[in-house]
Amino acid sequence: MSQIIACCGLVCSDCPVFLATENDDDAARKNTAEYFSKKFGMDFKPEDVKGIGQN
Repeated sequence: MSQIIACCGLVCSDCPVFLATENDDDAARKNTAEYFSKKFGMDFKPEDVKGIGQN
């Protein structure tokens, strides 16, 4: 994949949200939600971890 830099400034190919969405990986969504919940002090759920354009 070519390097894509999103409007958030992250490189998509390194982004756990992008990768979980692109790979349709529920375990990665769960891990990312747990990590973001701890890091940002908010309650993220696995279903909140979705890439742009995903409903």
